[in-house]
Amino acid sequence: MSNTHTTARGMEPFDKMYSLGYQVNHEDWSPFPRVNHLRQTFLDRPYDVDVERLRLVTEAYQTHETCSRKLKCAYAFENILLNTSLYIYEEDLIVGEIAAPAKASPIYPEFSVNWIIDEILHSPFEDRPNDQFYIRNEEERQEILELCAWWKGQTIDDMVNARLDEDQTKGSEVGERIFQTNLYHYAGAGHLAIDYAK
Repeated sequence: MSNTHTTARGMEPFDKMYSLGYQVNHEDWSPFPRVNHLRQTFLDRPYDVDVERLRLVTEAYQTHETCSRKLKCAYAFENILLNTSLYIYEEDLIVGEIAAPAKASPIYPEFSVNWIIDEILHSPFEDRPNDQFYIRNEEERQEILELCAWWKGQTIDDMVNARLDEDQTKGSEVGERIFQTNLYHYAGAGHLAIDYAK
């Protein structure tokens, strides 16, 4: 990983078999050494939990606590754009991040935090049978817990659950789990933002 300019340039001419994929008797995944190197470098990296986005969003919401939700979102977005670390990897042609290093998971506290706190305390990400993620050190583990604790009662998940009536609560993932809408609570406000009447 480097913060210096890459020397990678352009593409090879169209004179090879493309889309080879995993084929019998084919040594590499791609006919391009650069692509094979990028793929292997990605596969060799661990899956990390990255605290930076959580830190920046929380900082913006705390700084602008009296503002409307829309302004808080805007300030959080601004804080992320201005302060997220950018990583340029060797041989990258397209530079960009999701507010976390490659193969690291950023945290979106504005959607939900209860499951994050629960997993850290009772069934750690790194002990999952699948989709294991690793918190880099004990300091970051404690920081995640502290920042997520600030969000309790303020997330989209909290707002949705507060609006469920008794029957909905009984049937939902907070009750008997007859139906589960938690994906929409945890994975993006766009699922809830459509003005159907309009």
